[in-house]
Amino acid sequence: MKRAHAIAWTALAAAVCGGCIVQSLNPFFTEGFVVNVPEVEGQWELTKHLGGDLKDKVDPWVIGKAKATNATWYTIRSFDTENHEGSLAATFFRIGDDLFCDISPAAGDSRNRYAAFNTIRAHVLGRVVLKDDVLRFELLSRSWIEAATGRKEIDLSMVVRGQSKVLFSAKSADWVAFLEKHGKTEGVFDSKRVMELKRISEAPPAGKKGDGDHTK
Repeated sequence: MKRAHAIAWTALAAAVCGGCIVQSLNPFFTEGFVVNVPEVEGQWELTKHLGGDLKDKVDPWVIGKAKATNATWYTIRSFDTENHEGSLAATFFRIGDDLFCDISPAAGDSRNRYAAFNTIRAHVLGRVVLKDDVLRFELLSRSWIEAATGRKEIDLSMVVRGQSKVLFSAKSADWVAFLEKHGKTEGVFDSKRVMELKRISEAPPAGKKGDGDHTK
């Protein structure tokens, strides 16, 4: 068994970095913006965690299209530091020429620390760059959101869950409008706090393709 490392990917980062991540009760997209991205299917090796290079290899993660009828989301087969398996649900959507990914724990799946990072199944967001065999995610910047809110440049509904822990309750349509206006603004997505994966194979191994449910 490979030695596991404290790892994360967009939604997983919430388990590692708690209040640093923007979390939303509602998805960051509406159905009209959802796209299929078959290029992400397969096995991936996590090489960068929040911008830092990983010194130790981690067990491969598998991304596959959900098997549910007319499914528009993907499943991620993940492993925590004790190599317990868990599933995440990912929906890719495009606004303009930018590709984004909304990730939340798969419904009913809490078998590892990442899939169970939030009992209310909050959503987190990453901007996606897929080039050659590298899949890169830039996380929505909590500091930019807070600063812009303080300057009254944006107004997104939120609920306070305790000191310095804010959970956004903005509607999905409000997030879409936010991304249409600010998605390309410098600093909205953190170019330093990135998650980066390198392709291992183009197709999931037999019997490994995800089939989790995801209720939006």
